[in-house]
Amino acid sequence: EREAALIQVGSTFAPHMGVDFVHPEGNTFDVMAALGGKVTLVENNPINGNLVEISHGNGFVTVYQSLSEIAVQEGDEVKQGTIIAKAGRNDVERDLGVHLHFEARLNGENVNPGDYIVE
Repeated sequence: EREAALIQVGSTFAPHMGVDFVHPEGNTFDVMAALGGKVTLVENNPINGNLVEISHGNGFVTVYQSLSEIAVQEGDEVKQGTIIAKAGRNDVERDLGVHLHFEARLNGENVNPGDYIVE
């Protein structure tokens, strides 16, 4: 399982620390904020594609990568369920096609989002 979770970028290997979501038919889909908070980063990363980070307080941050059509800006306050972008593509996981790469971090460490996010 750990070997399958490695991502290769050039000659460097790194652990895959998130969850990827793909539409069953490969279509794009709306990406919504998992929780309410403040948009702290909007960036076009040459490897991970467009990304958005939302800070939820107490060191908890959610990260959304492989985005297109970003609908928020740094400094925006969002509520849980606010559409922040559309799913897109990135170079690292190009075999997935259109998808969302989602991560949750607590004080800079990746954590299981299911332990922190509830409907």
